[in-house]
Amino acid sequence: MSVQERCTSTYTIEWDGEVEAVVHTWDDFAAKGSFRRGCEELLEIIESRGARKTLIDTSRIRAHDVGDQEWLRDDWVPRTIEAGVEYTAVVYGESAVAKIDMEDLLANLDHLDYTTKMTTDVDAARAWLAER
Repeated sequence: MSVQERCTSTYTIEWDGEVEAVVHTWDDFAAKGSFRRGCEELLEIIESRGARKTLIDTSRIRAHDVGDQEWLRDDWVPRTIEAGVEYTAVVYGESAVAKIDMEDLLANLDHLDYTTKMTTDVDAARAWLAER
């Protein structure tokens, strides 16, 4: 059962008690300030829940801003790990651009003590997290 934590026109953040993960669903493209605010709100909920797992659903987004990708890699993801996140499942859109964006981002996180799973299927992402 999910408990809604935050909801805007751009994203929804929920707690999924079945897989014990914070779920962040991007409903519309966001860049710069609005994107980073959404990520910061997600981090606040991770910290308040003591979450070890996250599910990030970007399937409705076609591409990510390069500056935002760099910020995620260099600033935000390391802070989520410090907050206790060990596992993240990322659901991406079925477009080639979305897949390449996510692969590039995750490839640059290999040096971190952090396990990720990429998929185009939310149910597969939830199942993977449930096993962790």
